[in-house]
Amino acid sequence: MNIPPEFKDDEIDIFDLVRVIWSERAVLLAFLAIAALGGGLYSLNFKPNYLIGTDFTIDAKPPFRSVEEIHGEINKHFFDEDTFSVWKKNNTNSELNFALIQDLNIIDDVGYYREVEDKFIVILPDKILVKTGDVQLVLEVLKFLGFVGDKISAHHEAHAKKQLDMLAQLRKNSSLERIMAEELTLYDRTMALEEYMDYILSGRNLLSFSGPKIPTSTSPPRQLIFTMALIVGGIFGVIFILFRSAFQKRKAVVEQATE
Repeated sequence: MNIPPEFKDDEIDIFDLVRVIWSERAVLLAFLAIAALGGGLYSLNFKPNYLIGTDFTIDAKPPFRSVEEIHGEINKHFFDEDTFSVWKKNNTNSELNFALIQDLNIIDDVGYYREVEDKFIVILPDKILVKTGDVQLVLEVLKFLGFVGDKISAHHEAHAKKQLDMLAQLRKNSSLERIMAEELTLYDRTMALEEYMDYILSGRNLLSFSGPKIPTSTSPPRQLIFTMALIVGGIFGVIFILFRSAFQKRKAVVEQATE
């Protein structure tokens, strides 16, 4: 006669788990107390990170540069150590240093470009973001960015003057037929360059800034840190209680079997 195999009831009894946890509530409270203490100490000593943004616009755009090209020039000169050294010589009291704005992370004498989230300063097409809550430091960053803009603008101005001289020379030395054929193009280019020069000579800068915005926190709030510490402590406490209960039950079964 075939004897049916014996099946064990492996279903989890929720009420039994609750009963076990309740019976060991003192242990659970101990875990929660340790978690609350650790979370409280961490949240008290935790220094939140802030982000301050400032909008800027390109005002004096030369006719021979696109907006994208100017943004490329801004990033090139802003993160250039030589450019920063020239500015720093005239701003020795500034707390801004090149280590803060450096775009490269030097590891074993090899430079690696930082990821966006690791950068202290990020320059976007229409704004600059600084990871700090110090408004004065942001003003120093804007001061340096203005210096970069002036440097680029001086280069643009020299290039515009050179192009105007070349166009004047071209019109002077060209034949009448060529002048007639290219008059509209030469006139348009000359007018665009002269308008740009007038704009620069009137005192307009390449970049204009709005004031720094209110700092925004990029870190989790202290209450959330404390709450998460309690949740983690509670989870570890429940796991400890259930494992200890299972171990004690198994130990009792083994002792009964050996008697």
